[in-house]
Amino acid sequence: GSPDPIVVALCRRPEGGESSTDAAARKAMGMSRLALPKERRREKDEADAAIRRSRLILPHILPAYGNAAAPPPPSTRLSLVRRTAQILPPLSEWDAAQLCVLLPLMAAVLGNGRSPSEEEGGDGDGGKGDGEEEDEELAALGEMVPSLADFALSPHDDARARSAAASCLFAVIVHWLPMGSVCPALGALRGKVSPAIADAASRIGKDSEDGGGGDGSSAMAAFEDALSLIALLGSAAACRGGPSSPTSDAVAKFLSGLACSGSAAAPGTDAVASLPETAGDDDDGTGSSSLLRVSAASALGSLLSVEGGGPFWRQRTAHVLLPGLLEACAGGSESPSAAGAGAPPYHDKTLPPAGALTALCHVGCCAPAAALGERRRFEIADAAARGLVLCAELGEGRPGGSSSPSFSVVSSAVLSCMIKFMAVSPDSVSSFASALVPYLLKMCAICTTSEDVPLHLMTLQCLDGIIHLPGARKGCKVQKPAVMLHLASAIDHPSHTVRQAAVQVKNEWCMLS
Repeated sequence: GSPDPIVVALCRRPEGGESSTDAAARKAMGMSRLALPKERRREKDEADAAIRRSRLILPHILPAYGNAAAPPPPSTRLSLVRRTAQILPPLSEWDAAQLCVLLPLMAAVLGNGRSPSEEEGGDGDGGKGDGEEEDEELAALGEMVPSLADFALSPHDDARARSAAASCLFAVIVHWLPMGSVCPALGALRGKVSPAIADAASRIGKDSEDGGGGDGSSAMAAFEDALSLIALLGSAAACRGGPSSPTSDAVAKFLSGLACSGSAAAPGTDAVASLPETAGDDDDGTGSSSLLRVSAASALGSLLSVEGGGPFWRQRTAHVLLPGLLEACAGGSESPSAAGAGAPPYHDKTLPPAGALTALCHVGCCAPAAALGERRRFEIADAAARGLVLCAELGEGRPGGSSSPSFSVVSSAVLSCMIKFMAVSPDSVSSFASALVPYLLKMCAICTTSEDVPLHLMTLQCLDGIIHLPGARKGCKVQKPAVMLHLASAIDHPSHTVRQAAVQVKNEWCMLS
């Protein structure tokens, strides 16, 4: 049967509770905070219980709403949109609890886009008011965009509901709003997200000036949440294409600028988001400002890796971003590794800044290799090779000590870029591949925890790929004893997957003669 009665039951407040209409009336009169403490506690307890129930039941009914092959009828979708529009933004604890039910369901329904019958002009129900209902639905969705963005940024609401609101926002922009001369994502950026980023950056700077005694942690959390949402809006604009493409480019430039310099103009506004520079805050990913630059680079990676859109938007974005990213990665600091007779061949290379490096590797991973051109591929591969040295430096505190909080993020981007270029552009990596073996072994030694298993596997994949690069076997023969020694110890790794990969790589290196 239809899951609609279950949804109604999940959204129904227990007998004796205040209705949404009553709550709205109190809100309109400016009395939302004048409820008696006992009533407010009861409302919060009821809302918390409803959220717990929804988490148990929603996983079982979400597939019925998200089934693209047999989607629910348009009337069900319209009912969800109407009900959500009535309580967004939430006026009470109970409204917020209902959104924990409605937003995930609406995200599942809207994510499918229009059905083929609707694309042809009908919704399949055969009602007289089909066109009027569709106009009502589109108008409600368009008006909901700012409220969805605001709810997704709210630190006080349920994290899963906020994530569902972001998914709804993406689906509405990409699939549902009609194509026009104005990008719908731009309104959300201008009115909600860009000001939120600038405000959070300002709070981070103020806390830094005050010596860290303020709300720095909440400001950093708000900044990272806003970065995630601005990347989502940028990817939605990219998938939408047409007049929305400039919005996507503006978001990509903003995230790239933050990753490289820590300062950039927020899209759609004149506000400038500037990250604080504190004493001792280097570009190696260990300081708070550098960590936030890495977060901006990760948000850029999220924008570029979204599925959908036209065939050329990543190529266009890469063309816009690469000159600045390559210039930023050409600078940096000298490796602190001590030089000596036994120093690895890359010990004297200039290390790129962590933020710019991460952003560059994401562009290298997501852009089509053929569109980059041979010279760009060589430049990106060289920066990634120097980035591998940086990753080894970031992880120096392991095991048994603390390492940079950006270690996993930067290392994952660098290793992914190396793996791609070994596969699709081996000539760009082969000239210095064998020189990277000591750093790959160092990365394997660093990645000892269960959380590091993905990094360990990517490092082993790089070791496996290096010996197959043109002209690299001669240099690899010199490294063979050290590699075999490490792989012998990796065979005893607690992870079964790592042990299997180590055996496979060891067999490949045994064939070197």
